[in-house]
Amino acid sequence: MNIEKDNEYKTKDLSEVAALIIKKQKPIKIQRDGNTCWFVFQHTPLCEELVYRFYFDCLPVDAREYSNTIKMLKGKVNSY
Repeated sequence: MNIEKDNEYKTKDLSEVAALIIKKQKPIKIQRDGNTCWFVFQHTPLCEELVYRFYFDCLPVDAREYSNTIKMLKGKVNSY
């Protein structure tokens, strides 16, 4: 589930977050809502394009970097 509000793009999908981070999109904040951890990005045309490409299997990323980023994000979620 992704939410767009006030020029922000929020997602809880760690796979998507990892892809955005690898493509140089930095989260502007992390929000906890009960047991859910939301990663908030600036909603820009580039962010929107990257999300589209991620979901339609045309966003190439380095496999090792992607795996390492997922591990890092899991650690953040568990410690946040």
